[in-house]
This record gives sequence, structure tokens and C-alpha cells, in this order.
Amino acid sequence: MEQFKLKQKLADKDRHIRRLQNALRTAEHQVEVAASEQALRTRAVRDELAMSQSQVANLKRNWSVRSAADDETVTKLRSELATVTDEYNELATKYKHLTAAAKSAAEERKNLQGIVRQWDYLCKRLHVATKGRPRNDSDKKILATWSQFRKRVRK
Repeated sequence: MEQFKLKQKLADKDRHIRRLQNALRTAEHQVEVAASEQALRTRAVRDELAMSQSQVANLKRNWSVRSAADDETVTKLRSELATVTDEYNELATKYKHLTAAAKSAAEERKNLQGIVRQWDYLCKRLHVATKGRPRNDSDKKILATWSQFRKRVRK
């Protein structure tokens, strides 16, 4: 009877480990995708921001040089300056949002690292409990995955 209970507990732990492994793989993939997309968006926003700043500076120079120009030209330049200033403000806002999203992705990655450490601990316990020779296929698969993970971490 006791042996049955232990086998049942071990099977429950195996299911739990498999669920954690699947959740970890999914979460790691999501973090990689989000971080990659975030980096691309951040780079694009920075480029747009730099271009807008250059345009604003250019318009300000042109506006100063042509201050004596006719009213139509001055009005047009002021309108363009206002448009570019609005675009600049939009890009600055996007940049702030992207920075917040990058911080959020970093926090999520930190949380996932905790899950990985817990999974690693559970696998070590399974390895010790089975003395490195698990009997059922699911334990063998878990320990094989863990072994590959440990090899990659050591590199």
C-alpha cells in the first residue's frame, strides 16, 4: 500500500514537472519573441526620433535665416515646425512606452529564471531519488532533458 502511494506521488511529481517544463518552454519563447520585437521597435523609434530632431533643428535654422522672408514662407515654415514638433512628441511618447515594455520584459525574464532554478532543483531531487536510473519512461525523458540543460548551462 505504501509503495503504491509513493508511486502515485512520484507520478504526480512527474506530471507537475512536465507541466512546468512546457510552461517554461512557452514562456522562454514568448520572452525571446517579445525582447526581439521590442529591440526592433526601440531601434526604429530611436531612428525616427533622431530624424525628427534633425528636421526640427533644420527647420529652426531655416526659420531664423528666413525671418525677413515674406509672410507666406514664414507661415509655411511655422506650420511645418509645428507638425514636426508634434511628430517628435509622439515619438518621445512611443519611446517612453517602449522603454517601459522593455523593463517589463526584463522583469518577466527574471521571474522565468526563478522557475528554471526551481525546475532544476526538482530534477536534481528526482535524479537523487532514482539514483540516476529512473525506471519509467517519463522520468528518463525528464532526466535526459535536464542533463542536456545542465550541459548547455556549463558551456
